[in-house]
Amino acid sequence: MTFLDNIEQIITLYPLIAFGAVFMAGVVSSASPCVLATIPLVAGFVGGYSEGDRWKAFRYSLTFILGLSLTFTAFGAAAGLLGTMFGTLGGPWYLIAGAIALAMGGQMT
Repeated sequence: MTFLDNIEQIITLYPLIAFGAVFMAGVVSSASPCVLATIPLVAGFVGGYSEGDRWKAFRYSLTFILGLSLTFTAFGAAAGLLGTMFGTLGGPWYLIAGAIALAMGGQMT
């Protein structure tokens, strides 16, 4: 039995544990240096524009969290859809996607 078969059985038998594990994986992945570096920026923005009003600061924070969640959910859904599409198409699409990724990476450097 492979590792993926075991995961499939665990998810089927214990969906709440699987949900908790995925949630914790998201929490751990959000503790990356890229995300941690933005905490002072967000705190400064919320603190600066809330003008000492806790309700206003809460609304700004909630809007930020919802926007971030929706963005990452959309990116995750698009990645899953594109992964499925490229998996079924195969062939030269791997080379085209790789060339696009290399061009975008080269542009960033």
